[in-house]
Order: sequence, then C-alpha cells, then structure tokens
Amino acid sequence: MFYRLLLNIFFAFLLLISIIIYYMGIGNAGIFGVLSLMVPILVFVNLVFMIDWVIRKNSRFLLSFITLTISYFVFGSFFKLFGNNESAIGDLKILTYNTRSFNNNEAIKEPDIDKKIIKFVNDLDPDIICFQEFYHIKQYDGNFKNYPYRFVDFNEEKPKGKIIQAIFSKHPILNEKVFEFKKSGNSAIAANILINQDTITVYNVHFESFGIVPDSEVLKNENSGRTLRKITRTFIKQQEQSLQISNDINLNKYQSVLCGDLNNTQFSSVYREVIGDFQDSFLETGHGFGKTFSLKGFPMRIDYILADNSFEFTSHTNYEVEYSDHFPVMATLKLKSDKATVD
Repeated sequence: MFYRLLLNIFFAFLLLISIIIYYMGIGNAGIFGVLSLMVPILVFVNLVFMIDWVIRKNSRFLLSFITLTISYFVFGSFFKLFGNNESAIGDLKILTYNTRSFNNNEAIKEPDIDKKIIKFVNDLDPDIICFQEFYHIKQYDGNFKNYPYRFVDFNEEKPKGKIIQAIFSKHPILNEKVFEFKKSGNSAIAANILINQDTITVYNVHFESFGIVPDSEVLKNENSGRTLRKITRTFIKQQEQSLQISNDINLNKYQSVLCGDLNNTQFSSVYREVIGDFQDSFLETGHGFGKTFSLKGFPMRIDYILADNSFEFTSHTNYEVEYSDHFPVMATLKLKSDKATVD
C-alpha cells in the first residue's frame, strides 16, 4: 500500500510538472519538454490510480482526482466523445498532410504509395492543401489538376537536405513567404489567398523533427546522454521556430489559418506559443483521439489545423490511411461575415 502511494505521488508530480512546463517561457523547457510527449500516458496512469483507490474506498483517490482536474482545465481533453465530420456547402475545406516525400525513400514496402496519396487527396477534393515533406520531381506537375494556384518552396539553389513544403489552392494566391529556420532542414511557408472577395493568410509549418522516438528503450541505451541532448536541442529549436511564426502572425493584418506538423503535442509549450488565441479544429469539432501519428502504437496528435477567431470550424476529420508515418487531417471552416478583410 505504501509503495502504491509513492508511485501515485510520483506520477501525479510528473503530471503537475508537465502543467508548469506548459506555461514556461520559450527556451526554458529544455529536456523537461519531453514530459509533453508523455502527458496522455501520465493522465492514463493517474486515472488508473484514482479508480484503484476508489475501488478500495480510500480517500487517497483525491490525489489523482485533483491532479487530473487541474490538467483538464489546463490542457483540455485529448479524447473527444462527440464531433462533426460533415461539411456544409460553401465551407472552406483545408487538408494538411505530411506525406514523407510521397514515400520516395521507400520506407513503406508497398508499390505505388505515391499514386495512392495523389488519388486519396484528389478524391477528397479540398479547397486548399498544405503538404509537408513534399516531393517536387514526381508530384509538382500534372497530378493535382484542380489546383491552378500553388506555392512549392523549391528551387535549384535550395541547400541539400532542406525539406520542401507546398500549398495548393483552388483560389488565387496573391503573394508568398518563406520562413527559413536556423540550423534546420525544416521550414515554413505562408500564402495570402483570395477567397471570393476576402483575403486570408494560410501558414504551412513543419517544425524540427526529433529523428528518434524518445521512448524508454532509447533512453536506456548506452548513448542515452547523447540522446537526451538531442531531444533537448530539438525542443529548443521547436520553441524558437514557434516564436518566429507566432511573431509573424501577430504582425499579419489578414485573418489567419495555420496548418502543419508541429512535431509536438497539444500539451507542449511549443503548441501553446503557436496557438495563442487561435482555435484548434480538433478541439472544436473533432472526436476520438485525433491521432495523426503513432508512437509505438500510442495515438498522438502532432498535426494541426488552427484558425483565428475570424473563422468558425464546422467539421474535423482524421484519416487513418497508412501512406506515410503521419495521418492526414481535413477541416472545414467559414469566415464570419463581420470579420472579412478585402484586399
């Protein structure tokens, strides 16, 4: 009983620390930011402890109950019972998808993965597509004929190893912007898009990747010190990148939508910096776990569609198609009539 209580205190403490880290300033989380990846697990463990104490009719259930209550009001729910995946006529459909270069590296040992991705996206027929890890050679021309307007962040002078992002649109792209991240192969892009008579800005971001899965086996191996340092550097880079994007959003005069792969969860200070006063399509209209990535079989949400309060989300859908290591997300939204900006 005593050791059970000690374990309960330990896991409750970790969850409380993760809450504190969520509110820490940019650049201060460091290695402790790893806890943001573990929040769903910590919630589950605390829930098990709480139920166990309740069954034993022991008041110690209050320890996890209070901790879980605090975490709910801070983080919100990572599982939604109800949602909406039906769009209405006139809603703007936006898809975000990290394609892992359309399987150009043949990580998935199946034929024609690139063609399956192309067909899948074309069948969904969104109004705007935000691709991360786009592959320019096979996919740039001819495969997305419904999208006359496109911005692909590629040129022959782009340094080797830089990951390509792309925005495809049925609506006119007025101008474009590239955000190069320091000492990183990742980047972000933005485009001002004319929707009827309104101009909106769509950000397509791809934050620093871990390059490893930070699980217990990795952390136990003989290079654990090096692994921890790499994880720390990744979090710091993500925080710098999120600050760079949020600063631009704050200066932008147009209504904004942000899509992409943050490579971190909704429980991280990285997410908190980016989302600011934005809405999260999953939290607004999603359901289930909202899984966009699988960590050793555990569902994680690291790909997002966010929008400022000028918009109203009407649906959110996760697609569990195994054409990449990420799952695509599509949301529909509409611009509130009293918030329009005419360019």
